[in-house]
Amino acid sequence: MESAEELTSRLNDLIQSGTRGKLLSRGLARGMVWSNGELPPDSPNFSADLTVDLLDHGYSVLACALRLRSIDRDAQILDDSFRVAAESIEAAVRRGVRDTDRGFHLTVAGASFHLGHFAARSFSLLAEERERLNLSSVERLLVALMQRQLGELETLCLNWLSSEEHSDDGVLDALENDSEFLTSDASRIVVARVFHQAIAEFEFAIRTGDSQFVESAISSLDECIEASEKLLHVPLFWSSILARHLIDDLWDRSLHMRLPIGPDGDDRWRELRKNFIDILSQRDVAEIDLWPSQLTAATRVTDESDSLVVALPTSSGKTRIAELCILKCLANGRRVVYVTPLRALSAQVEVALGRTFRPLGFSVTSVYGASGVGASDVDTLQSADIVVATPEKLDFAVRQSPDVIDDIALIVLDEGHMIGLNEREIRYEVLVQRLLRRSDAGDRRIVCLSAIFTEGDPFDSFTAWIRADRPGDAIRSKWRPTRQRSATLEWQTSSARLEYRVLGEEVFVHRFIEPEPPKGKRKNSFPQNRRELLVATIGRFHAEGHSVLLYCPEKRSVESVASSYLLAVKQGHASPLTTEKAHSEIETALRIGAEWLGEDHPAMQALKVGIAVHHGQLPRPFLGELERLLRRKVISVAISSPTLAQGVDLSFSVLIFNSLARHGKTLPAKEFANVVGRVGRAYVDLDGIYVLPVWEDKTKNKTVRLLRQQNRIRGFYKLVNEAHSRHMESGLYLLIKLCLYLLTDRFGIEGDSLAEYVLNQQPSVDELTQTEDEEAKILGVVLAELDAGVLALLEDLNCDTDDVAGLLDEALKSSYWERRLAVMGLEKEKQTALLHGRARHIWRQTSNVQRKGFFAASVGTKAGLYISENAKSLDDLLEICAAAIENNEPSALAKGCCDLASKLFDVYPFQPSTLSDDWSESEWQSILITWISGEPLAGVTDSSGIAFVQEGLVFRLVWAIEAVRIVLAALNENPALEEDDASDERQTYVAICLTYGVPAMAAARMLEAGMESRLLAVRIVNELDLQFTTRDSMLLWLESSTESEPLEFSENERKIWRKFLASNEQDSKTWSRQVEQVQFELSEDWEVEVGLPVRVMSDSDGNANVYASDFEWLGKIASSVNSDSSTIGVVQSDTLIQMQRYGPLELSIPNWMLELFSTESS
Repeated sequence: MESAEELTSRLNDLIQSGTRGKLLSRGLARGMVWSNGELPPDSPNFSADLTVDLLDHGYSVLACALRLRSIDRDAQILDDSFRVAAESIEAAVRRGVRDTDRGFHLTVAGASFHLGHFAARSFSLLAEERERLNLSSVERLLVALMQRQLGELETLCLNWLSSEEHSDDGVLDALENDSEFLTSDASRIVVARVFHQAIAEFEFAIRTGDSQFVESAISSLDECIEASEKLLHVPLFWSSILARHLIDDLWDRSLHMRLPIGPDGDDRWRELRKNFIDILSQRDVAEIDLWPSQLTAATRVTDESDSLVVALPTSSGKTRIAELCILKCLANGRRVVYVTPLRALSAQVEVALGRTFRPLGFSVTSVYGASGVGASDVDTLQSADIVVATPEKLDFAVRQSPDVIDDIALIVLDEGHMIGLNEREIRYEVLVQRLLRRSDAGDRRIVCLSAIFTEGDPFDSFTAWIRADRPGDAIRSKWRPTRQRSATLEWQTSSARLEYRVLGEEVFVHRFIEPEPPKGKRKNSFPQNRRELLVATIGRFHAEGHSVLLYCPEKRSVESVASSYLLAVKQGHASPLTTEKAHSEIETALRIGAEWLGEDHPAMQALKVGIAVHHGQLPRPFLGELERLLRRKVISVAISSPTLAQGVDLSFSVLIFNSLARHGKTLPAKEFANVVGRVGRAYVDLDGIYVLPVWEDKTKNKTVRLLRQQNRIRGFYKLVNEAHSRHMESGLYLLIKLCLYLLTDRFGIEGDSLAEYVLNQQPSVDELTQTEDEEAKILGVVLAELDAGVLALLEDLNCDTDDVAGLLDEALKSSYWERRLAVMGLEKEKQTALLHGRARHIWRQTSNVQRKGFFAASVGTKAGLYISENAKSLDDLLEICAAAIENNEPSALAKGCCDLASKLFDVYPFQPSTLSDDWSESEWQSILITWISGEPLAGVTDSSGIAFVQEGLVFRLVWAIEAVRIVLAALNENPALEEDDASDERQTYVAICLTYGVPAMAAARMLEAGMESRLLAVRIVNELDLQFTTRDSMLLWLESSTESEPLEFSENERKIWRKFLASNEQDSKTWSRQVEQVQFELSEDWEVEVGLPVRVMSDSDGNANVYASDFEWLGKIASSVNSDSSTIGVVQSDTLIQMQRYGPLELSIPNWMLELFSTESS
């Protein structure tokens, strides 16, 4: 027998990429273009023996790996060995001829993937209909286990073991009466029976968490292996040995084993841990184990002093790590804030966390709105168990009420790589530094999640920063649940050639897109240009069953490509992509879109043919509904700008690049990597494909055209390589560096002279921003952000000017900025001098109360001083708007908002980037009036106007109005800054109404709570004269309106209203653990074993039968059971079983329990 060392050496030779003439690479490459055992015309030649060689290689590697695992289950080479075995067998049969052995080979490949810890690939490989796989009963069990169908697994075991033909009497009868039934057939059935019993015991172990059943199952499978080997039954042998190793490995990586039990006495953690595992195991696809990327994190979950930096590729399991940390925090009675970079992602995260934690009895909510913070936000942050918020919302809340997070023990930073030079990134970095410098920071854990981190000093500094220099490493891995394949699609005279690069092999489909003769009134063939090639590419990949994302770096391209698709549909060169089911499912999105965009908008027309058009100039409610449709696979094609690919958790099987450039500049590697990360859906795809179509104008010189095509392809693969080495840097460092560069360029001074200048000549620096040139404008923005950062960092805003530099140094101690400067050498002196000079300049210009207001409003000195100097007029306008809301005067409200906008839009950071230079004041005011009046925007403006509403009004103007309110409260030394003054609370209504585009608070609260139509919200409020102003009072009104409709609705309005009601019902009721004692009749053939866990299952007649873990029949319960699922019980005596079930209360009490209750009552 070979030793572990010999087997390891042998495996090392077998799994090298060049083994047997790069056999595996050739097999996987063929698999990208192979279909039903046929290659496309003109494709590369592959050896006629390739399939046989792949199977031989795969089974050789698998057998060797199984022998090694039997000796050393932790050998490092095993994961790669099982993966190579799986991929070899997969490449031989997955797209091959559908013969009778294909299902068996796919099952073996799936088990090999599973043993290599690629459970999602195993799931995807075996996702096709079972009937087409020609599986034996034992193979069906293996597939159900790998597909995580625990309910099906239980049913398959029960039905097979209960079948008369598989009983001892049935086998004996067949031997005596069926001449074709041989002794070998009887032996096979006996082995299969033991196999079924073993799998049943393992399924029972997963449900109960009891390892004794795993040990029993493994022992039984060892018997199956020995018996099938003696029988020379090859399929049964492979099934048995794979099952034996699979359940051993799966149990080892199960949540039962990997989620720490915790110390003695921590009963709350143990209770939540058990409930958490039960909830996940009862999902449609049971979630029972951890991925390789999650194992290290699981060991660190229970140490709440251990802040984590988790750097994993997209779809590699970061959210589960966050859930485990949240669970531990909640077990200690503390609360959680989950920070997401985008409002769209916040809504998605709230749904995902609610699905897990609401059944456990915890509240999960988001803080609403775009900017600022109202009393309801503070209440939410102070009360909910889990609060999902954007960085801006958390920042605003902590600035105004620092104690709002006193009992927050965990802050999760999702997309934690959001560190850089833009406005949001700088403020995010400063927020994190403030959180880390709080006096109670040691009592609060931070878990930072990101898909984009690289190796080297910047990442190491970031990790040390987040972890506050505590010993310990980041959790990082390059492991992905799916593979990714790059490809180019090159138009070559008369067709488009699709070429993949797979592990160094190139394989192509020569005529992937072929020209179509013109149809109807069209004069030329299709496609004729790059845009039409994109249309054809979408259609071809979709026809092959893929979900498709067409990525456009510039949003102006999104609608033009969509329009090209619509034209191709009209001409007959493209097909609608909707199904009958989709037609009814997209109604909500069409209703929302009609109100905002009108029926004729390209995004609306595209949706009707099954394409989601997604870019930043479309309304957020419409985009949110598109994302829901994509997530639920109602539609499977999207054409998007960066808005969909960055921040929203959606994946596709094919990514098509419209271009690799934006405004003539190549995409940053960071963005390219983030977009490519969306390719390949766990539990759906084995391969995620990202492809660059290449088309050059046919009229160009052929040599020039070919050269340009090759340059584009080289540029594509250059980005592919660069995406693996991304860079991150402190945004504060970059901001100061840019400021110093601008000053150096303006004055021509460097080194010590520059440091001296920026320390002592800040008034002169301010003067530079007064000119009209572009550089002066940039400098003004840089200084405004720098001022806001300085104010945000300093805790003591009442200190003397002479002390501010020292306090700023203390505030930045151990910051990411300081850590990065430590490796920058001479830059530290200049950067520090600029910070000190700027801080002293701010203090000389402002008073204590002004600085308090500027800090609370999150604005710099210039904006804050502007508000201070115009306090009277701004306060008057704000009061006019507040009174107009209170008195139901929409016209006065609209005028007041226009007057406020005219005063504030010229001041950074309130200047809308979406305010077109071509618009007159009356044009943008017309949009604002329509918005705040609650009237439809369709017909008043186009996509650019929608963008202005969302960025200019809902974000910038709301922020400006909140800043005015907060600064004025500080100037008046008003306690309203703490949100307890009635008049100030009234003034918050202006920002809230502006956020939702309605003139009444009651309508705003309805929209906040999920009403999808501004028009209907305004109509209900006006016709019923509703006056509520808080969310709680809105919910009380809603409870009284559920019995009948409050108004006479049109059919469309009725659908909106009913959906609104449904969205405010409790969507995930708290689960409970039901325990009940019941009488049962014991089988005469069985002796009672007190304490034994058993199954209770109802048969087709409603009788409740009691079974052992391996489905040995033990007895029955006298009362009938009306339940589709089994229940766990524990034997108390020879007549008594204690029933245990965990689930929603109303589903937890079977009829037989109700009968018991009624009997006891009588």
